[in-house]
Amino acid sequence: MPKDLRSFIELLEEMHPEEMVRVAKGPLRPAEGECVALMYHLVRQGKWPLAVFDQVTTLAGKPWSGSLAFGVAGTWSKVAIGYGLAAEEQTPLGIEAETMRRLKAAHKPVVIPAGEAPVRARLLKEGEVNWFDLPGYRAHARDARPGWVTGPIVVRDPDTGRYNLSWHREHVLAPDRATCRIATMHLWDILNRSRERGIEEVPFIQVFGHHVLFGLAASMRCGLDVDEYDFASGIMGEPLRLTASNTWGEDFLIPADAEIVMEGYISTKERDSLGPWVEFMRYYSPQSKEAVCRMVALNMRESPIFEGTWVGQYVYSDVAHGSYLRQMLLSRFPGVGAVNYVAPYTAIIQFKPQRPGDVRRMVGLAHAYGEYLNHVFVVDEDVDPFDLSQVFWAIGTRVDASKQVYVADGLSAMWDEPMARELVSSELTKGLGGLVVDSTKPVGEVFDEVGYPDPKVVDRIRLQDYISPDKVDQLVAGKTTRPWAMK
Repeated sequence: MPKDLRSFIELLEEMHPEEMVRVAKGPLRPAEGECVALMYHLVRQGKWPLAVFDQVTTLAGKPWSGSLAFGVAGTWSKVAIGYGLAAEEQTPLGIEAETMRRLKAAHKPVVIPAGEAPVRARLLKEGEVNWFDLPGYRAHARDARPGWVTGPIVVRDPDTGRYNLSWHREHVLAPDRATCRIATMHLWDILNRSRERGIEEVPFIQVFGHHVLFGLAASMRCGLDVDEYDFASGIMGEPLRLTASNTWGEDFLIPADAEIVMEGYISTKERDSLGPWVEFMRYYSPQSKEAVCRMVALNMRESPIFEGTWVGQYVYSDVAHGSYLRQMLLSRFPGVGAVNYVAPYTAIIQFKPQRPGDVRRMVGLAHAYGEYLNHVFVVDEDVDPFDLSQVFWAIGTRVDASKQVYVADGLSAMWDEPMARELVSSELTKGLGGLVVDSTKPVGEVFDEVGYPDPKVVDRIRLQDYISPDKVDQLVAGKTTRPWAMK
């Protein structure tokens, strides 16, 4: 069975009910933030399920013909389940290792007839559908109205014909009008080159609802020489099924197993207002003038599952940036271990330097990854970068700040990065400063040994021989400020 959102939801419902919830009661109004409000109650209890809302309304206030899903990638475990990893491999390090393996395993997609493509079950053309017919949503109190939609956008490079995938959000302004902010990524470059050629509108599609691994692939920053349909096939572990679009036929292929695929055009010249909204950093991004988008067709399955994205509450970027950054670093530094993209613009890199100065050179390459990385913390191979208690233990016991902490100056910044907006324009040209903390032990020098219980004694004195399993289960895990103390 091809990988799609439905099969993923069915897998969670059957095999991993702790990972999802279905909300039958309604109708809920996503444009009033009601779906996210319900999820917020769960998040405050430490629950991050994939939530399927069976009864929701569109931006026009009418019943949506399908359902609405939030939180498809709300936890690392959902990515692991999407990969089909065994339970013991469903750790951040195991997920990162599998992602890296698939980065090298691109497949060629397969093209199927439109009549066999689930997404072509229903077709609404321009004049039959508009932006207000979608279940657009708002997530935060001051998100601009009427609402937003989010999903991977696909365009074709005008020079090479390669397909490019990237996540974007549109601000729906009116039934016939929406705007989209395009950051300085591949899509931004494609639009600029098209404008230079006198092209006023660039064809695009947007996918609302697909398998969790398709969404992960769209989050990754692969090379400009890579066709991202091929790349997505590699991440998904099978050829992505494609079919002809309604508007452009086989000149522009669309994912056949998506829930909804919108076809339209992005203007290279016309601009209109967008925002404010909450970006992935969880800060409000200010209002700006952005590219106008228009919809010309909507391909849908029967009873489609529209995917909503609560920005800042998913792990796509964490898995994508950490795995791809590690892949890039390993091409020059074999001592690189796990990489934890722990927070916006911040990575913790596990590294075994071979020579003095290796850390600075490795960090220099890490900053070449681009605007998504400013601050870098480097830890030894005996420190788990996904365990912040161990990271701070290493900083506290292995760092001489006068020698091992420095600022990497002149880093380029994202337009909507909060710290970039604090700078006046003349200073912005100088770039931002990235904090670097080298908490690795000095190479070639004697360093104090970490103490552990005698492993022979640990193997001989078995817990079950002294304390019953029932009593162990009864003990409360509890909170402690010293989880690092015995690793």
